[in-house]
Amino acid sequence: MACSRDASGETRGNFALGTWFGEVTCMHGHPVRLFNRHRHHIVACDKCRIFIHVGSNLMSSWRQENAGIWDQNQRSIEGYREVG
Repeated sequence: MACSRDASGETRGNFALGTWFGEVTCMHGHPVRLFNRHRHHIVACDKCRIFIHVGSNLMSSWRQENAGIWDQNQRSIEGYREVG
């Protein structure tokens, strides 16, 4: 089942990009997750094993996190391919 693309139709890998990082979806309909690696915001699809960097310092949530959380987030995408 493919997700519909946003109005711009822009894609990177299996991701359909919306007008902001909260609208990034997997074109195959898989759930995606948004998390931080330090001040960088990442969207990953665990089924496709890919991830994309969607921005830096756009949300303040990273300021309440620590190196342990960022290390765990990094480990969660080991072996994944970065697209875009």
